[in-house]
Amino acid sequence: MTAILIVDDEAAIRESLAGFFQDLGFETILAASTEEALSLPGLEGVQAAIVDIRLPGQDGVFCLRALAARYPAMRLVVHTGSLDFELDPDIQQLGIGEEQVLLKPVPNLDMFRALLERLGVYP
Repeated sequence: MTAILIVDDEAAIRESLAGFFQDLGFETILAASTEEALSLPGLEGVQAAIVDIRLPGQDGVFCLRALAARYPAMRLVVHTGSLDFELDPDIQQLGIGEEQVLLKPVPNLDMFRALLERLGVYP
């Protein structure tokens, strides 16, 4: 089964995304912070991570960098409510492009499915 890591400090968003992905056949792993996400065991098998940028403690950019360094095969998606978010060169060097950034609120959760398929991640 394909696993997806969801890192977001808003419980309602984590749970909503988890339910959506579980309905599609994905296994979901949830974390409320960068620190929690990076302390989880067994992330080697996770195919994709959906990471909020504004997180308590270390921000989502730190999380993305750490995940990319530890798990180079993991596909990374930015999910942010920050309307002024811009991809800085550090994030682009991780292989994250504009097409991998979804702004909250996402009008149709199917956009996540379509994005993951473009990244080669299937349930």
